[in-house]
Amino acid sequence: MNLDYLANLAEITSGIIVVVTLIFLVIQIRSNTKALRATAIENFYNGYLEVTADANRVPELATASQKAFTGQAMDRTDNHHLCVYVQRTCSIIERGLIMVTKGILDQESFDLATPPAEMLLVTPAGRYWYYFLKNERGQFRPELHQWLENIYAEQDQQTALKESATSNRDDGPEADTNAETNTEINS
Repeated sequence: MNLDYLANLAEITSGIIVVVTLIFLVIQIRSNTKALRATAIENFYNGYLEVTADANRVPELATASQKAFTGQAMDRTDNHHLCVYVQRTCSIIERGLIMVTKGILDQESFDLATPPAEMLLVTPAGRYWYYFLKNERGQFRPELHQWLENIYAEQDQQTALKESATSNRDDGPEADTNAETNTEINS
Protein backbone atom coordinates (compact mmCIF):
# COMPACT_ATOMS: atom_id res chain seq x y z
CA MET A 1 0.00 0.00 0.00
CA ASN A 2 2.87 2.37 0.62
CA LEU A 3 4.00 2.16 -3.00
CA ASP A 4 0.49 2.87 -4.28
CA TYR A 5 0.21 5.80 -1.92
CA LEU A 6 3.56 7.21 -3.10
CA ALA A 7 2.66 6.66 -6.76
CA ASN A 8 -0.61 8.57 -6.32
CA LEU A 9 1.16 11.33 -4.46
CA ALA A 10 3.80 11.58 -7.21
CA GLU A 11 1.08 11.71 -9.87
CA ILE A 12 -0.76 14.52 -8.07
CA THR A 13 2.49 16.40 -7.49
CA SER A 14 3.53 16.11 -11.13
CA GLY A 15 0.10 17.37 -12.22
CA ILE A 16 0.44 20.40 -9.96
CA ILE A 17 3.96 21.06 -11.26
CA VAL A 18 2.70 20.91 -14.86
CA VAL A 19 -0.10 23.39 -14.09
CA VAL A 20 2.29 25.76 -12.31
CA THR A 21 4.74 25.51 -15.22
CA LEU A 22 1.99 26.30 -17.73
CA ILE A 23 0.87 29.32 -15.70
CA PHE A 24 4.47 30.52 -15.53
CA LEU A 25 4.86 30.10 -19.30
CA VAL A 26 1.66 32.04 -20.02
CA ILE A 27 2.83 34.90 -17.79
CA GLN A 28 6.26 34.92 -19.46
CA ILE A 29 4.77 34.88 -22.96
CA ARG A 30 2.47 37.79 -22.12
CA SER A 31 5.26 39.88 -20.65
CA ASN A 32 7.57 39.06 -23.58
CA THR A 33 4.82 39.99 -26.05
CA LYS A 34 4.29 43.32 -24.29
CA ALA A 35 8.03 43.97 -24.33
CA LEU A 36 8.26 43.08 -28.03
CA ARG A 37 5.36 45.39 -28.88
CA ALA A 38 6.84 48.22 -26.85
CA THR A 39 10.17 47.76 -28.61
CA ALA A 40 8.47 47.64 -32.01
CA ILE A 41 6.55 50.85 -31.30
CA GLU A 42 9.71 52.55 -30.06
CA ASN A 43 11.67 51.43 -33.12
CA PHE A 44 8.89 52.64 -35.43
CA TYR A 45 8.79 56.06 -33.78
CA ASN A 46 12.59 56.34 -33.63
CA GLY A 47 12.93 55.45 -37.29
CA TYR A 48 10.27 57.94 -38.24
CA LEU A 49 11.80 60.66 -36.08
CA GLU A 50 15.18 60.00 -37.67
CA VAL A 51 13.76 60.44 -41.17
CA THR A 52 11.79 63.57 -40.31
CA ALA A 53 14.76 65.05 -38.44
CA ASP A 54 16.75 64.89 -41.66
CA ALA A 55 14.52 67.62 -43.07
CA ASN A 56 15.92 69.94 -40.40
CA ARG A 57 19.43 68.55 -40.21
CA VAL A 58 20.30 68.48 -43.93
CA PRO A 59 20.12 72.00 -45.41
CA GLU A 60 19.62 70.80 -48.98
CA LEU A 61 16.72 68.59 -47.93
CA ALA A 62 15.21 71.43 -45.91
CA THR A 63 15.35 73.64 -49.01
CA ALA A 64 13.84 70.94 -51.23
CA SER A 65 11.07 70.25 -48.69
CA GLN A 66 10.27 73.93 -48.37
CA LYS A 67 10.04 74.25 -52.15
CA ALA A 68 7.74 71.21 -52.29
CA PHE A 69 5.45 72.62 -49.59
CA THR A 70 5.26 76.05 -51.23
CA GLY A 71 5.01 74.80 -54.81
CA GLN A 72 8.23 76.46 -55.97
CA ALA A 73 10.25 75.21 -58.92
CA MET A 74 12.96 72.72 -57.99
CA ASP A 75 16.28 72.00 -59.66
CA ARG A 76 17.79 68.53 -60.17
CA THR A 77 19.45 68.49 -56.75
CA ASP A 78 16.22 69.48 -55.02
CA ASN A 79 14.35 66.76 -56.89
CA HIS A 80 16.97 64.18 -55.93
CA HIS A 81 16.79 65.11 -52.25
CA LEU A 82 13.01 65.11 -52.27
CA CYS A 83 12.81 61.76 -54.10
CA VAL A 84 15.07 60.11 -51.53
CA TYR A 85 13.11 61.74 -48.70
CA VAL A 86 9.81 60.49 -50.13
CA GLN A 87 11.30 57.01 -50.51
CA ARG A 88 12.52 56.94 -46.90
CA THR A 89 9.22 58.33 -45.61
CA CYS A 90 7.22 55.76 -47.56
CA SER A 91 9.48 52.95 -46.32
CA ILE A 92 8.89 53.93 -42.69
CA ILE A 93 5.13 54.17 -43.22
CA GLU A 94 5.18 50.85 -45.05
CA ARG A 95 6.99 49.24 -42.11
CA GLY A 96 4.37 50.65 -39.76
CA LEU A 97 1.52 49.34 -41.92
CA ILE A 98 3.08 45.87 -41.93
CA MET A 99 3.39 46.04 -38.14
CA VAL A 100 -0.29 47.02 -37.87
CA THR A 101 -1.27 44.13 -40.15
CA LYS A 102 0.75 41.67 -38.05
CA GLY A 103 -0.74 42.99 -34.80
CA ILE A 104 2.58 44.30 -33.50
CA LEU A 105 1.61 47.99 -33.70
CA ASP A 106 -1.88 49.25 -32.90
CA GLN A 107 -3.73 51.47 -35.37
CA GLU A 108 -3.90 54.41 -32.95
CA SER A 109 -0.12 54.51 -32.49
CA PHE A 110 0.34 54.32 -36.26
CA ASP A 111 -2.19 57.10 -36.90
CA LEU A 112 -0.44 59.40 -34.41
CA ALA A 113 2.81 59.17 -36.38
CA THR A 114 1.52 59.64 -39.92
CA PRO A 115 0.48 63.33 -40.24
CA PRO A 116 3.98 64.60 -41.17
CA ALA A 117 4.22 61.91 -43.86
CA GLU A 118 0.79 62.83 -45.18
CA MET A 119 1.78 66.50 -45.33
CA LEU A 120 4.79 65.63 -47.50
CA LEU A 121 3.11 63.05 -49.69
CA VAL A 122 0.05 65.16 -50.61
CA THR A 123 2.19 67.94 -52.09
CA PRO A 124 2.32 67.78 -55.89
CA ALA A 125 6.06 67.00 -55.76
CA GLY A 126 5.61 64.34 -53.06
CA ARG A 127 2.78 62.77 -55.02
CA TYR A 128 4.86 62.81 -58.20
CA TRP A 129 7.83 61.10 -56.56
CA TYR A 130 5.63 58.49 -54.86
CA TYR A 131 4.10 57.53 -58.21
CA PHE A 132 7.54 57.54 -59.82
CA LEU A 133 8.90 55.17 -57.18
CA LYS A 134 5.79 53.00 -57.36
CA ASN A 135 5.38 52.79 -61.14
CA GLU A 136 8.92 53.21 -62.45
CA ARG A 137 10.86 51.48 -59.68
CA GLY A 138 8.25 48.99 -58.46
CA GLN A 139 8.80 49.92 -54.84
CA PHE A 140 6.53 49.44 -51.86
CA ARG A 141 3.94 46.91 -50.83
CA PRO A 142 0.18 46.87 -51.47
CA GLU A 143 -0.51 48.08 -47.91
CA LEU A 144 1.26 51.37 -48.61
CA HIS A 145 -0.37 51.73 -52.02
CA GLN A 146 -3.83 51.30 -50.49
CA TRP A 147 -3.09 53.70 -47.63
CA LEU A 148 -1.83 56.41 -49.98
CA GLU A 149 -4.56 55.88 -52.59
CA ASN A 150 -7.15 56.45 -49.83
CA ILE A 151 -5.38 59.68 -48.83
CA TYR A 152 -5.14 60.84 -52.44
CA ALA A 153 -8.81 60.01 -53.09
CA GLU A 154 -9.81 62.07 -50.05
CA GLN A 155 -7.57 64.94 -51.16
CA ASP A 156 -9.01 64.83 -54.71
CA GLN A 157 -12.55 64.82 -53.33
CA GLN A 158 -11.83 67.85 -51.13
CA THR A 159 -10.24 69.66 -54.09
CA ALA A 160 -13.29 68.91 -56.26
CA LEU A 161 -15.62 70.22 -53.55
CA LYS A 162 -13.60 73.44 -53.24
CA GLU A 163 -13.60 73.93 -57.01
CA SER A 164 -17.34 73.26 -57.12
CA ALA A 165 -17.96 75.80 -54.37
CA THR A 166 -15.77 78.35 -56.16
CA SER A 167 -17.51 77.82 -59.50
CA ASN A 168 -20.93 78.18 -57.84
CA ARG A 169 -19.93 81.63 -56.57
CA ASP A 170 -18.94 82.72 -60.07
CA ASP A 171 -22.20 81.72 -61.80
CA GLY A 172 -23.12 85.22 -62.95
CA PRO A 173 -26.85 86.13 -62.83
CA GLU A 174 -27.68 83.46 -60.28
CA ALA A 175 -25.04 84.87 -57.97
CA ASP A 176 -26.60 88.35 -58.37
CA THR A 177 -30.06 86.94 -57.55
CA ASN A 178 -28.66 85.25 -54.45
CA ALA A 179 -26.98 88.49 -53.41
CA GLU A 180 -30.29 90.39 -53.82
CA THR A 181 -32.13 87.74 -51.81
CA ASN A 182 -29.54 87.93 -49.04
CA THR A 183 -29.80 91.73 -49.01
CA GLU A 184 -33.60 91.55 -48.73
CA ILE A 185 -33.36 89.08 -45.85
CA ASN A 186 -30.87 91.26 -44.00
CA SER A 187 -33.03 94.40 -44.45
